[in-house]
Amino acid sequence: MNITLQLQKLDDLIVEHTQPPVQAILRNQLHPLLEQLEAHVLALKKKSRSDTRRISELEKQNAQLKHDHEREISNLFLLEAHKQNRGI
Repeated sequence: MNITLQLQKLDDLIVEHTQPPVQAILRNQLHPLLEQLEAHVLALKKKSRSDTRRISELEKQNAQLKHDHEREISNLFLLEAHKQNRGI
């Protein structure tokens, strides 16, 4: 269920089935809810984009760390092999 659509339907019903001043009173109560909902949705979209960027950054860092780790392991094996060849 889409809350925005439900609130819009409610607004339509208020317009269709009520008369001033009740109509204005009810719509004035409803419209701040719609505005808050829209602001909340925008905030969630911004957070989602921010989270997506952060995930991408972390994935790049993770790939670099894996690469660095593999290089260090290779260096350790090479060092150990070198020590064994020299009889250390």
